[in-house]
Amino acid sequence: MSNWHAIMYPIKPGTEERVRDLFEQVTLPRRKVYDEDGDLIAELLSTKVFVGEGKALRLIEFTGALPWIVGHLRGEPAAVAFQARLNEFLDLPDGAVQGPAFFRDAALRRVHLPTE
Repeated sequence: MSNWHAIMYPIKPGTEERVRDLFEQVTLPRRKVYDEDGDLIAELLSTKVFVGEGKALRLIEFTGALPWIVGHLRGEPAAVAFQARLNEFLDLPDGAVQGPAFFRDAALRRVHLPTE
């Protein structure tokens, strides 16, 4: 069974098209996550992105535990490079941290509907 994680990015007004282009041209990270013994412990299944006025929403579908996915992405050159490019479009207060605290605060919890 898969899990979902969502991140809401506040983006600078007028940059929506550039952010959309950036997501469309992203180099995807390796999908499979292995532990030190070489066992598969998590996998990125899909990513969906929505861009609107002043915001972008990224939905990530995965198996395994979210901390394994996060740790994997922190070590993936493609993910690190993408985030560095995206940071220039984020609409954050001066001095705001764009590291782990940002991702914790920007994360959205999934709501399980009664029919699920």
